[in-house]
Amino acid sequence: MGDEKTVSSKPKPRNARGGATITKYDMHLKRHESRPPTKWLHDPDTPLLEDLVKIRTRYAHHEYMEPWRIADMELNFSDVDRGDKGFLNSRETRLFLLNFGIPWGKTIDTVQAGKYSDFPTSIDKIESMQSAEAIKDHTWRLLVHSDIEEANGDRATGFISFEKIYKRLEDHGMDDDELYLFLTPYKRDDGKVEYAKMFRDLFPPNREAKI
Repeated sequence: MGDEKTVSSKPKPRNARGGATITKYDMHLKRHESRPPTKWLHDPDTPLLEDLVKIRTRYAHHEYMEPWRIADMELNFSDVDRGDKGFLNSRETRLFLLNFGIPWGKTIDTVQAGKYSDFPTSIDKIESMQSAEAIKDHTWRLLVHSDIEEANGDRATGFISFEKIYKRLEDHGMDDDELYLFLTPYKRDDGKVEYAKMFRDLFPPNREAKI
């Protein structure tokens, strides 16, 4: 009838701080819950002590993402989100991608200047450009290449010198304490590192794992 009002079955968007609209990609979380809080990342009294169910809920649009990959996403987004805004400006979005190893030229092509990316959009960007499997494959090939190079072009031995791995990770910003805790379990008496064991611990082969 002409006097009847049409009732939409779609839920109305809720308004967030600053008049922004919360979309379906926020997965029914409040705006401040839809991304990792920077204040927890940098607060020594509460170091990322967050409910694991809530963390997984943020990835409902990528439900099979592995825990190690989620940890990378959480830390990277929190670290580049200056001021704990809950979104990234174009410069921060490019840094977010660069931290995952995306070449600078591709970040320029992908991220439009003056536009911002919320958390779900940022996750979608990196997942479309670089899969978890690609990261694992590139890391393994790098380890094997370093092994062969160290063995003077002969076949891979399964071991790389502790000093070489230490130096490479130090170049990427890890400090002495972090390097000691990370590398000590893999250091042998002969000064070598069994990199296959380290690789398995970095990328546990369990796609059904949930955090």
